[in-house]
Amino acid sequence: MVFIQQQGDEVRATQHMPFLFGSYSMGKWAIPYFSTSITFREAAESLGLTNDLAAATDVSWKVEELFQRDIDWARVSGGIVKYLQNSDLPQFFNSLTVALLPNGDHRGFDKRFSDYSDSEWHSPGIDKSQFPVGFQKDIGPISMGYAQEWDEPGDLGSQIGVLRWNKDEVLAVAIDGQHRLAAIKEAVDARLIDSTIASKNRIPVIFLLFEPVIGFKGDADSTPLDVMRMLFIDLNKHAVTVSRARQILLDDLDPISLCVRSVISDGLTSTVDELYKESPRIPLSLVDWHSEQAKFDKGPYLTTVLGLDWIVSKVLNVSVAKDTTDYSSFRSQIRQLENSLGIDLEETRLRLKEYENDGAPFTYTHSTPDSELTRISKGFERVWTPGIVKQFAEFTPYKELINTRISIDTIDAEYCNWYYMLSRASGGHEKSKSQYDKLMNALKNRDVDPKSESKMLSSLDDIESVKDSSGAGLAFNVVFQRAYFLAMIDFTKLDEDDLLEGLPGDFDPSVFEDLSDSEDEDPPNDDQESHDDDPVAVMAEEIASACSRFVDGMNHSYACINGLLDVNLIVPGGERTHRFWDGTLRKPEGGIDFTQGASVRAKEVILWLVAVSRYLEASPDNSFEDFWSEMKDDGIFAQQMRGSFRRFYSNATSAAGRILAAADIDFDDQVSERECELRVEFIWNSLKDNA
Repeated sequence: MVFIQQQGDEVRATQHMPFLFGSYSMGKWAIPYFSTSITFREAAESLGLTNDLAAATDVSWKVEELFQRDIDWARVSGGIVKYLQNSDLPQFFNSLTVALLPNGDHRGFDKRFSDYSDSEWHSPGIDKSQFPVGFQKDIGPISMGYAQEWDEPGDLGSQIGVLRWNKDEVLAVAIDGQHRLAAIKEAVDARLIDSTIASKNRIPVIFLLFEPVIGFKGDADSTPLDVMRMLFIDLNKHAVTVSRARQILLDDLDPISLCVRSVISDGLTSTVDELYKESPRIPLSLVDWHSEQAKFDKGPYLTTVLGLDWIVSKVLNVSVAKDTTDYSSFRSQIRQLENSLGIDLEETRLRLKEYENDGAPFTYTHSTPDSELTRISKGFERVWTPGIVKQFAEFTPYKELINTRISIDTIDAEYCNWYYMLSRASGGHEKSKSQYDKLMNALKNRDVDPKSESKMLSSLDDIESVKDSSGAGLAFNVVFQRAYFLAMIDFTKLDEDDLLEGLPGDFDPSVFEDLSDSEDEDPPNDDQESHDDDPVAVMAEEIASACSRFVDGMNHSYACINGLLDVNLIVPGGERTHRFWDGTLRKPEGGIDFTQGASVRAKEVILWLVAVSRYLEASPDNSFEDFWSEMKDDGIFAQQMRGSFRRFYSNATSAAGRILAAADIDFDDQVSERECELRVEFIWNSLKDNA
């Protein structure tokens, strides 16, 4: 550690680091860098990991500030450190890429050093007894020395020099190579390598400094964190496959990722208010954003990033391009995006054709208010986000979980970060456990609102008791959630005319008025702009209305059918025991079938729950025999439902076919159809009896 006196203040300064200066300058961007090498000990003492960006647990970090917090300590200790210790093998590390960011009181990495006055910084200066430099330039708390003066970055005099900084005012964080750095830190701090080796061996480092005075150029509104996000994605995407969950949260060039991010809030907050805003979002505290799995049957979440990615992909029904020259997939993707969102991408198609003729890699335009990616993400936000969010906000089991979390005060960032640390510690690695213990020690010993581990775990038990309820259990399994949204998507294809055409002629159509058109809303104003010329607005209204009717129908069925979401729910009648979810979400031998095929089969049953509920609203006096007979008519609604029924019982691999096979019954069309009819009749009778 080097301490120096600077204007009466003691400064913790790094060692001097001789460098070669360079820059990547292509198009509107210019990224300057300093290439150097430092000892393992200097790296351990002076460089930080990306989780240092979000170390505090009580701060409402943005998603982009939460990225790559997690270190795979098992990989670090079990692999990389042992590699460093193995004297029988040659060791070599690629260079680390390290960003230099503002740090310290009242300063954050969302600004540049030059955004603050010089008087706010304490630069260490260059020790001329060690490095006889003739010219010194300070950027905040960073000092750079050169043999000769220079005027413009890139001048000969700027290309070789020495730098150091004030450790208390600079956060030097690795954005590429963090596992290598973590291994060096662990090896040095735990003395797993000889101290002479730690002081002698050097690792190459590239420092990035996003300051115009040394040649940085980019978008005027881009903060250092924004640039870090883009560079992080590029560095990791081209080197190692980035996990899908991480791509979704970080990739600004993938249309599906942007659409997923339009569904969730961009940071941790202490309320669920975003669920109910005019442009709603699912609060990040209700979404598992940090793991690489789709399951959410345990823990405090309603869904996962991967789960939302699956839902959005099904909503858009898009083809995924294998690479930037997969022109056929891009053509299909553009067409599907237009159909799903009501947007016009004619210019995109023409541009794609030009790229194809030239054999050039294709990407969507971005970074402008009218770019293709902006129109796609905004289109999804208008057309589909409100309907998707509504399901999470209003479907009764999900609403009960939200209300439970509010009542026990577990919505805030602190609780979410605690659960994240708990899940990491549960992996068994000593370092993760140590970090968790450190967090718990801080929480229980603070002066204001101390929290013990038992209190936090008790809150988790309260949350999971809601999920474990036999009447709601299926709601918190990914296979059901997928089926739920597949059914919702199918239901949105039934507009009012479709639904009404298959019903008797004497019903009252007013029962189908959208519940959102309540009398407390402002009446239409003749001065308001018509949506007739805005296909996105028209589609958005239709989808929102259908999604509202869908969740109302699901809630009605859930209220009327006791134990509806119990996988072992029994259907009365028939010559043997019939379980409602057999052939779909229930395996023949018992237990939940977690396959995607089970979700596809179960979506039909969920669609019946809503369709029968809607039908009974219009024709409460009809009998089931009337309904079943009308489903054989030619009306559009009848055709749609008949198609759903047939998918359930049509062949030996259908849901009904699986039920018969499990009962050792040879497949028969009529017996198979009866399996469908029994379940629809059970829904009908349950809704009528509890109307």
